Amino acid sequence: MNGNLGIKNLSLWKFRKKSSSYFKCGFSIVETLIAIAILSVAVVAPMSLAQRGLIASIYAKDQVTAFYLAQESVEYVRNLRDANNYVGRSGDSGDWLRGFDGIYDANQNIMFGIDVSAQSAFQIINCSSNLALCRLNFDTSRGIYGEQTGETWQSTIYTRTLQVKPFTTDSDPFAGADLIATVTWRSGNIQRSMVINEKIFNWYPAPVE
Repeated sequence: MNGNLGIKNLSLWKFRKKSSSYFKCGFSIVETLIAIAILSVAVVAPMSLAQRGLIASIYAKDQVTAFYLAQESVEYVRNLRDANNYVGRSGDSGDWLRGFDGIYDANQNIMFGIDVSAQSAFQIINCSSNLALCRLNFDTSRGIYGEQTGETWQSTIYTRTLQVKPFTTDSDPFAGADLIATVTWRSGNIQRSMVINEKIFNWYPAPVE
């Protein structure tokens, strides 16, 4: 009788020991999974932040470049106004902005491209019917943007357009013009744009003598 009891106790002890080993193994797997999850979060979170920081840095760089490209076209119009007056073109006519053909027509939604790197006769491009004509390239030898092509010219992500919309006053039909400079580019799958709106005034009713 006692022998049978001893055998039963021994069997029960072995079963408990074996079951205890299973439970220990089970907890070890759970703990391992938790550790892996914590480690994954610890690694992925900084990498995600670094990626966002890199994307923000690239966007900031592109945005600054776009701003200066838009501002360049505005400054070009200012210089053209002064140059037209200097060579004797009266401010009492549309000649004060000669070069921007068609801006005094009924339809003033003309899109111009500005290429300051080209010869003077080719610096203003009408790209209303084809915006690809206003796509900017970059000259690696001189470090400037333009719309030319060649060995040293590389394509860029930027397209620049300029609208020149004259306005009048009661006393002056050639008072000035609204300038709308727009630079667009694509950042990944997102279309970006930089727009500058400025007014330019016809300060010189008569040519400089």
